Formats: sequence, structure tokens, C-alpha cells
Amino acid sequence: MKLSVTTPRYLFRSVNLICYSLVNHLVRKLYKLKYELRYIALRYIFQVIPSEKTKYFFSISLKIKYKMKDNFDIFFRRKPALMLVALKKMSKARYGSLLAKEVDCTYSHAVKILQTLEELKLVDFEKKGRIKLIKLTKKGEEVAEDIDSIRRRLM
Repeated sequence: MKLSVTTPRYLFRSVNLICYSLVNHLVRKLYKLKYELRYIALRYIFQVIPSEKTKYFFSISLKIKYKMKDNFDIFFRRKPALMLVALKKMSKARYGSLLAKEVDCTYSHAVKILQTLEELKLVDFEKKGRIKLIKLTKKGEEVAEDIDSIRRRLM
């Protein structure tokens, strides 16, 4: 269908809605494809849809493009898993800021993750003066060892 200046506004809106719903359906299907095929399909979608509409779907494409960065991300959230592994590698207690730098995330994000890990009884906090030291519990060491062995198998 070719849209012209005389096309009624409601018809143009319905075409937009159809376009959006079609692309949303395609994006849901793309999650099932392999990474290379997703990239090709996304390029095709952005060629078909007019440029003003691609801004809406750009965030979706970034989610898909970086979703399977590597095989480890399929099974685990990267930062919490790497925090446990980093704590396991260092036998002594660590500072939160050092751990955040090692895992490559912000300090506030690291603290939030560490609080969740503490609720799961995987880490303990020791307060010495102003400094909070982080140590793995026995359960945390076992989980970190399992995560590390899975990571080594996938690499």
C-alpha cells in the first residue's frame, strides 16, 4: 500500500501499529536464532522500516546483539558470577571497591550484588573500623568453585 498526502490519518496510524507489532513479533522470533543470523535479520529489519521508526527498535537491537556476548552469559549473570570467582581466587578478604574494579562494574552495583549474595549466605561482611571486608562462606566457596569449573569448560 502506498501512502499519500490524501491518506486518512487513522489509516496511517493503523499501518504504524501493524509495522510495530510485526517488528515486535520478529524480534521475539530473533531471540531463538543464532547470533550471526540475528545480526543479519536485524540489519534487514532496519532497512525495511523507515529511519524514524528505527530509533524505537534500536534499544531492542542492542539487547539482542549483546545478549550472547559469550557462552558464559547464557547460563549466569556475568557480574555476580565473576564476583564469586574473584573472591575465591583471592584467599584473603577483599574490599568492595577492589572487587568492583576487578569485575568492571560501579561500586554501587557491586554493593547491591554483594547484599544479595549476603542474603543467600554466600558472602560475609567483616567490619574493621570504617572498612568492610568481604569473605566467602563455605557455601559460597562451593558455589564459586562450581561456577569456575563451568566457566573453564565453556572457554
